[in-house]
Amino acid sequence: MERINRKFETSRWKPVILIERQCSHQEVGRYYRAADICLVTSLHDGMNLVAKEYLAARKDCEGVLILSRFTGAASRAERCTARKSL
Repeated sequence: MERINRKFETSRWKPVILIERQCSHQEVGRYYRAADICLVTSLHDGMNLVAKEYLAARKDCEGVLILSRFTGAASRAERCTARKSL
């Protein structure tokens, strides 16, 4: 994350923001709607809820959901392209 931010951030924009505290459901919903991309790995989402919450929050169907092939949600994704790189 720090390497990505060092490479791409500007004085007015930071590509990756890590929030290390508990957020309310309303706050998480706002983040999902503002996010262009949601990356879900099996390390942090054992119950597959993040992928489903992100899709439910994005009523505009504009966001991109990237799933590790090791997440349970990856096997249930209907319109996706499988990649081995995650």
